[in-house]
Formats: sequence, structure tokens, C-alpha cells
Amino acid sequence: MKRPGGTPTRVAVLLLDSDATRGARAAEALTSCGFPGVAAGDPAGVLAAAARGKAVILVIERSVFSSENGPVDVEQIRRMRAACGASIVVAWSPSSPPDPVATTPAWADESARGLEGLIGFVALYAAGAAGEPVGELAETRRRVEEARDAAHELAQPLTTIVARSRLLLDDVHKAAPIYRPLIVISEEAGRLARAVERIRAALPPRRRP
Repeated sequence: MKRPGGTPTRVAVLLLDSDATRGARAAEALTSCGFPGVAAGDPAGVLAAAARGKAVILVIERSVFSSENGPVDVEQIRRMRAACGASIVVAWSPSSPPDPVATTPAWADESARGLEGLIGFVALYAAGAAGEPVGELAETRRRVEEARDAAHELAQPLTTIVARSRLLLDDVHKAAPIYRPLIVISEEAGRLARAVERIRAALPPRRRP
């Protein structure tokens, strides 16, 4: 799940988990995916990241603030959110709960299930940070746009070549030396044009601004 290096991300993650070892592993996994993750007990790294203009995601494992342990201190969560400059609070279930439609608790903005789900949520949130795609999603989107533009540029001249070669074939006698080369040009240009159309059809629709 490692992301290619060299692409900056606009988010950092502060993760609070009742299991310190699990929290550290989750933070390490997030960091390896390109999203600086810091487990509870070492918030300085996230605060420094926030100072560099990154959006901080505060991830709290559900049992840290569970109603089973008594009334949830919402004010404490608000103070924690303010202290690290978090722009969003995520309630995290390390493993998928038995109830697949478990609701987001009142003290959180969003929820995520499992480590893969958490990383996926962070990636999606990063894609919307500052109103523009970032990280691996941005790189993928950039490549899709380049492929779409290239396919468009190829389609136009290929269409012209196919049409012109067919017109020439209509005017050239089959016995003429140029007839067979024109057949090859027309067939190969048509093959390339069909391949370009398959590429264009496979690409996702262009995003509206």
C-alpha cells in the first residue's frame, strides 16, 4: 500500500487508540502510505505538520470514548480537537463491527472500519483537501487526463487518414502500384482509430470543475 515518493500530501493524522501497540501500527501504516501518522503520546509531529499547512485528521478508536465506560465527555474531545488543530474527527473501529450499518457516534464527524477502511478514508479526505486532489489520487487523475488528451489528439488525425485514404482508393485503379499501399494505410489507420476509441471508452468521464 505504499505510495510513490515525491508527491506531497495535505493531511496528517493523529490517532488515539486504547491499545497503544495497535495504534502505533496503524500510525506506521498511514505513514507508509504517505499520510504522516502519529499515535497518541507523540502529537508534536502532527502539530508541526499542521503548522506547515496540512489538515489534521483526529482519529479516535471507538472504545476510547464509549458510552459503556460512562458518559462521553464531548467537551474533552472538543479540547483535543482544538489542541491539535484537527479539521475533522473520525471514529475508528479497528475491526469491522458485527453491525455493518453502525452509526457514527455524536462526538465524531465521520467513521471508518478496519485499517484498510481508515487508510481509504484518509486518502479520500486528502483528495478533497484544499479543494483539489492530492497524493496518489491526484497523480492517477493527472495521468487519466493526459491519456484522455492524448487519445483525443490521436483520434482526429487518424479519422482524417482513414477518410482520405478511402477517398483515394475510390479514385485509384486496382492495378495501380499505389493501390495496395493505400489499402494497408487505410486498414492500419482504421485499426489504430478503433484502439483509440477503446481507450477513450475505458477512461472515466471528465470531472466537472
